[in-house]
Amino acid sequence: MFENLDELLKNGSSLTVDKSGQPTGEDIQVAVAALLIAVSGSDAGFNNDEFEVLFRAMAKHFKISDERNVQLVEIADFLSREKGKLDEFTQILNDRFERSQKQTVLGILLKIVVADGVITDSEKSKLESVMKQLRLDESDLRKAEELLGTDMI
Repeated sequence: MFENLDELLKNGSSLTVDKSGQPTGEDIQVAVAALLIAVSGSDAGFNNDEFEVLFRAMAKHFKISDERNVQLVEIADFLSREKGKLDEFTQILNDRFERSQKQTVLGILLKIVVADGVITDSEKSKLESVMKQLRLDESDLRKAEELLGTDMI
């Protein structure tokens, strides 16, 4: 337990633990993956560059195996198609993540959106919607943009 709390205290944006210091469970991991899929797929589709960024980010931030990563992404992809599920996913993150952790998720979203070299109006709109649902504002967006220039994302 204390090593989990240490993880959160050392790096407030770590996604391996929730704001109480508990290891993140499947619900949080699926919620993050579903948001990443929803935003990345809001343009013409989910391309290989975007998928690669999503896959690497999930592995890095949740410290999961490739096999587990594939399972989570498949579950998230399936669930994200259900009406109202994205609202549930953002609520999970609002309940269980600190602001800095949600900024990290936003940074990952930004990295995915720019992965194909094109940011569509649809992606911008979806990103703004997710920011609003996560109760993030322009200052959070700037923080997420700063994270893009580091190895944090």
